[in-house]
Amino acid sequence: MENIFGKRVKKLRLDKGLSQGEMAVILKTYQQNITQWESGKFTPNAKTIMQLALFFEVSSDYLLGLSENFNNNESINNSFNGNNNNIKINKKTKHSV
Repeated sequence: MENIFGKRVKKLRLDKGLSQGEMAVILKTYQQNITQWESGKFTPNAKTIMQLALFFEVSSDYLLGLSENFNNNESINNSFNGNNNNIKINKKTKHSV
């Protein structure tokens, strides 16, 4: 399986001009964790993924390879504008209470 998460974290880190050690200090984690994320050995928990998304100003979907969009607002706007072909509405569905 391709390590999209690790590749994206590494690219974003390098784009900010940070070493793994510097990023570890900022995120209050260990450099070894960042090494393992970038190498694909481990994926962080959901809370850490959210912290990374906020730090890099991207969506968690982007980090995880679920979207090519950097932020959630763009993908949400596309969905509401009818640009998302993956959303299908079944009008025959009845909901009971």
